[in-house]
Amino acid sequence: MNISNLLSSRKQKLFDSKDGWHNVFNREVLSRIDERPYSVLYDDKVGRPNAPIRILIGMMILKEGNGWSDLQLFEECRFNLKIMHALGLHNISDDVPVESTYYEFRRLLGAYNEKGEKDLLKETFLKITTQQVRAHGVNGDKIRLDSKLINSNIAKGHRLELVVEATRKYVKGKELDYLQDKLDTELYELMKSMQSKSTSNITYRLTGIEKKDMLIKIGSLMHILLGYSSGINYKLLERIYKEQYEEIKEGSDDKDNGSKEEKVVAPKSPKDISSSSVQSIHDPEAAYRAKGHGKNKQIVSGFHSNITESCGSQDDVNLILDVDVVKANVSEDAFLIDSVDACQQVISEAHEGAKSIEEVITDGGYDNIANRKEMLKEKNPTWRVAKMKGGAHIYRMIYNEQGELEIYNRKTNEQYEVYYSKIAQKYVIKRENGSRRYLTKEQVDNYIKHQQIENQISKESHNLRASVESTIHQTFHRLKKNNKMVYRGLIKCQWYVLARAFWVNMIRIRDKNIKKALFFMFLLLGGFMEPHVQNRELIRKY
Repeated sequence: MNISNLLSSRKQKLFDSKDGWHNVFNREVLSRIDERPYSVLYDDKVGRPNAPIRILIGMMILKEGNGWSDLQLFEECRFNLKIMHALGLHNISDDVPVESTYYEFRRLLGAYNEKGEKDLLKETFLKITTQQVRAHGVNGDKIRLDSKLINSNIAKGHRLELVVEATRKYVKGKELDYLQDKLDTELYELMKSMQSKSTSNITYRLTGIEKKDMLIKIGSLMHILLGYSSGINYKLLERIYKEQYEEIKEGSDDKDNGSKEEKVVAPKSPKDISSSSVQSIHDPEAAYRAKGHGKNKQIVSGFHSNITESCGSQDDVNLILDVDVVKANVSEDAFLIDSVDACQQVISEAHEGAKSIEEVITDGGYDNIANRKEMLKEKNPTWRVAKMKGGAHIYRMIYNEQGELEIYNRKTNEQYEVYYSKIAQKYVIKRENGSRRYLTKEQVDNYIKHQQIENQISKESHNLRASVESTIHQTFHRLKKNNKMVYRGLIKCQWYVLARAFWVNMIRIRDKNIKKALFFMFLLLGGFMEPHVQNRELIRKY
């Protein structure tokens, strides 16, 4: 029996309201999901899915939208009438997919991505957003970008804990007695202890000097293990060894046999360890990033997410158009071009090629020389940067009609004498105090590009950029303390952010509809007794 028919007339009216979030979710998200691209996840061996793909994706979105645990998700989906209706389960006897079906779908989705294939969930997001842009008349002439650093669900640990845990996990459960002849007594006993003790048991009581000594011992043990064994976790152990240690050649003089060279394993200097190195064996994809200074300094072991949304002041609703997640050590400037291209495609398809993005608004984190060069191309929209990287420029540079470089003081507008030195292959600027400054052609070109981008900054764009921070809050406010996720791994982090973006867009569409309904009611009840032409025009518009 239909759920709505079981309710009282008052409840039924509220339940069937088109502005109810569950009905908006069903209409704006679930019904727009195209299941056909997901057929690649299933074959004769795997078999067909046991439930509609759109319901499984809908469950993923509902989970992150409400911040539920898996247990809460299934509880709500089975017994909450609004949740059932949102998922297209309109009869009281309809049941949601069982846990094994839900988890198997996520596993297949992740395995497909690991093969280097495209992220199907992101493709779905872009398609649905394109439909929403078209349906709700989003102009899309302006977009803005901002990013967020996210901690993976891993414990923060020291370098010693990392190498001990990696080695302990590798040797645990293995029969390694054959290595007794390859190891000295101390290393062999250390390896055996790792098979029965936890990492904290091994490292907890060590003094600072003992920790340094232990770090060297573990490196020697890892070196021997990698030379005489293989199997599960071998690649991870090898990666950590190469990231944390180096083999130094030490020579010794031998009168009978000449000089000899021996390789000694030594810990790398911290400055020589890449930010992309393994932060935890429980999430090898997480990377390290330290951003900012002082009280504002952020230290993250995890990922970096970018959000791009429309921001036209004339639009009734602004939507998140693109989402991307990378390792934490990737800077914001890496997001810009790909995100602009993705949003261009969404806007173009939504308006059947009749419209395109005119302005891109960002903060200085997205600024670099390559992006300046690309965004100044005629095909690209105007780029407005809130604050560009680098200090204030002293000079204003232009090429005149004859192609000659002219340089002026930005404050006094005084023109400097400048000439090109063929010997130095640089421009030479004669300054007020008689000193000279030398600039290559590339430096001059970069200087001029900086000026061109800087001249595009406006007060309006500065205010619009600041507003994107509210979108960042909307999307990520359900993260745990210290911006930590409940997941590990890049793809699961990507799914989380995509699910949140689906949810934010749905809520914005619902709120837009409610505002329109209230405005319409205001016109009817306010004017209202004597409606004039302007009121009739407004009513007709909405």
